[in-house]
Amino acid sequence: MNALYSIVVVTCLFLGQSYAQDAGQRARAKALSLKEAIEQASNNRLPLSERLVVYEELASRDAKERAEAFRALLASADETIAAMAARSLLQERSQDVAKAISSRIATWSEPNQLAVLQELQNIGIDDSSLQIPREVVSERAARKNSDKKSAPLTALDIAAVLIANSPSPADRSLLANAVRANPYSRGLWLAIAAQDTIEPGDLALADSVYKNVEVPALIRVAAATALAGKNQDAAAFVTNEISTFLSRFSNLSLEALVAEAYSSKEAKENILNYRQQVRLLGMLRFLRIPATESLTLKYLNAQNQEIRMILGLVTAMRWPERLLRANEGAFSNSEYESLLVAISLLHPAQTTLVETRIGTSRLSEVRNRLEQHGFIGVFGAPGIVALGG
Repeated sequence: MNALYSIVVVTCLFLGQSYAQDAGQRARAKALSLKEAIEQASNNRLPLSERLVVYEELASRDAKERAEAFRALLASADETIAAMAARSLLQERSQDVAKAISSRIATWSEPNQLAVLQELQNIGIDDSSLQIPREVVSERAARKNSDKKSAPLTALDIAAVLIANSPSPADRSLLANAVRANPYSRGLWLAIAAQDTIEPGDLALADSVYKNVEVPALIRVAAATALAGKNQDAAAFVTNEISTFLSRFSNLSLEALVAEAYSSKEAKENILNYRQQVRLLGMLRFLRIPATESLTLKYLNAQNQEIRMILGLVTAMRWPERLLRANEGAFSNSEYESLLVAISLLHPAQTTLVETRIGTSRLSEVRNRLEQHGFIGVFGAPGIVALGG
């Protein structure tokens, strides 16, 4: 008992000392001028923990000083600090930062690239910010990667998906060159599917990837998604994979899946399979075959809230009039209103109709939340999956 007491006392003293040190660091950071704080946050001779304290203090300053600090830190030699600054600038919708970010991002590590690209995915991309993912795709197109066991989500995947709706012929060519160098990138195949312009010479490549049982299932389905418009067997493969997942999980609530996970090894594997396979539903955003719409709408009343919201978001992206004509169905009032407001952002021409359905004040309230926190910030995991993440 005395030994345990001693451990507790020492632990409390250590934590208290650490807290005191952190408090002291925060106090010193507040006393720094803007120039001094920028210099300390970017000084890679200092411990990262100290620089992060200064960075957090800079993030609490007024908008003008924050913008000046983040723009300066974007040029930092420490790429982690630079990437954090890039994310902050994107979050605050700072103007004219895309060029500065795109000039650096291709040289950053995978985690830092992912963090910035996912933030861009969250807030939404425009013509000026397209150059950021282009740099990532261009750099990867220049070097071959034939690793069949790629991570569940890579920076290249997100960068490609961000370019997916670009009408530029140069971007179509960029995606085609990149997929030849990186045939096991899920995002590249999805972007090519969205473009609906797979090159004749790449048909055989897509066919070989989707039929290769050594390739992870999500990548196989993505390659088949790109091929589906030209190949009935590939289309059948995609729809079967997605339909099988929906049949298995659509009427199992998340709460039930999580609760059962502790009951047996099989139940634990069940929820792991669910988590791995739920990304299949994001491919409905990119699949260009007639059966896609009916397959998506068929499960809009799924008991599983996550599945229901993913399909609702895909419907909002691709067939907004179907949601606008329907009632709430299995969606809660809040879920349905959020989907309708998402339609107003994705399809501005529908804004008046959305306002008629939910009222001006509610439209403004939910829209402000979406603009402040972003698509993923509001919809969470369903937003990530629906966007192709």
